[in-house]
Amino acid sequence: MGLCACFANASLMSAHAMWIPYGETQLRPETAQELSLRCREDHPDATTNPSNPGGLSIVNANGARALCMYGSLERVPIAKLSELLRTIVVDTVVLRSTGGPVKVWLSLAEALVNNVSNIVVDDACFSSCANYAFVLGRWRQSNESALVVWHGGPTGQTEDLADTIRKSGAAFSMSTKLEKDYKDLAARTISLYERLKINPEILDITQPTNPPARAVELAQNILGSTENVPPFSGYALPPETLSKCFGLTGMDQLWYPSNPNAITRIGFERSRSLFLAAIPEELQKLPCMAPKL
Repeated sequence: MGLCACFANASLMSAHAMWIPYGETQLRPETAQELSLRCREDHPDATTNPSNPGGLSIVNANGARALCMYGSLERVPIAKLSELLRTIVVDTVVLRSTGGPVKVWLSLAEALVNNVSNIVVDDACFSSCANYAFVLGRWRQSNESALVVWHGGPTGQTEDLADTIRKSGAAFSMSTKLEKDYKDLAARTISLYERLKINPEILDITQPTNPPARAVELAQNILGSTENVPPFSGYALPPETLSKCFGLTGMDQLWYPSNPNAITRIGFERSRSLFLAAIPEELQKLPCMAPKL
């Protein structure tokens, strides 16, 4: 029974309010694949395009039960649903999304934090999906050619945002509200990462400002023109970088190309507007990126 299908009737949801989790073990790849297929059946719009609204549902396969988080989730009635999710022990979450409203994804993450063992990425997990759902699990895996893309988030940039709002000429009441909302999201985001023991600097260092020079050169070669290079989209960080620099764990089953430079090509194969790089130049200078002696 899908969460969205039964949401209007809380009693239906409460009948499934608790279940025995699959276990504190890494999900088998064949079970992850089966769960992904069933999530796709529940959310055909997000299967066609992970930017579509999609939704939430619960699926079962091989004794495992998973929460599907497909699409932008922009139509999820978050205030009531987050309370229901707090009563559910969720072991596995399956993701297919190019991101969505920060408040929705952050609220869901806060409801699920420390209850999730396995994260499965079905082709795409970008932006809010990476920031708030991918970080939840102990183990992470994906199908081949799946992309997890980071492009910043609300943490240490509050003062920069405040300056931008003030300089934009927005009405004082509106600019004050935007600044307050951003500070609230930043504080909640940092608190979430502290609970997960993940370094929140990943959201500052992946801000999509100036792409690495090597990525720009690759983009120009792939597109055959210096004029057709689209705006930079973000970073698909290598699993070992996520582990060494930011504290994420359990990524031996997470797909990634053997050559990080291939990320730029893979992005353009998905969409001519998806301009990706592997590692920010600023990150390359940090001690965590130094080769082991």
